[in-house]
Amino acid sequence: MKRRKWDAQTKATIMLEGLKGKPVTAICQDYQISQASYDQ
Repeated sequence: MKRRKWDAQTKATIMLEGLKGKPVTAICQDYQISQASYDQ
């Protein structure tokens, strides 16, 4: 599988969704990432 490279804007958007209270599982499904990747 090819590794994706996330730009700073996308990373910030993903983290802000979590800080606003969106469930981590929903975020991970939306962006197709694992929870381990989110927690890094």
